Amino acid sequence: MSNSIYQWIPDDGVTVFGYLLHSHLLGAKVKLDWYSKDGRQSEVLAEDNSYDFNYQENRLLPVPKKLLPGDTLKVTCTYTDTSRNRFTYGGEPSTEEMCLAFLHYYPKQHVNTCGSYTGISINQDDPIYQRWGFNTSRSILTI
Repeated sequence: MSNSIYQWIPDDGVTVFGYLLHSHLLGAKVKLDWYSKDGRQSEVLAEDNSYDFNYQENRLLPVPKKLLPGDTLKVTCTYTDTSRNRFTYGGEPSTEEMCLAFLHYYPKQHVNTCGSYTGISINQDDPIYQRWGFNTSRSILTI
């Protein structure tokens, strides 16, 4: 496994059985894709094409999915901004935006956050960086 913040995945993997897709008020669609380490396989793990910030829920996968070291997860959000007349920033308040997928898995691992950030530069003094420790060099998560 590469020397990265994603080393918490054991060699025999983890089994994902549920998820929560999350965006804020402008979120319209959220999708979670899985790609195998060798890139030969891919699958949509979760998708909500009618996302509503007011109706977020934990959901079960129809079939649990084994994630192995080197697999890639990609979360894609689509936003609808027809009435807002100002720039929308990424951030924690619901008036700003984010694009996340929370995964429920077993066996338990000693990790509390695993994430990536878009390929934009970010000030490491930024409160979001300080809280979540995002890796700014990746736009997708490789575990």
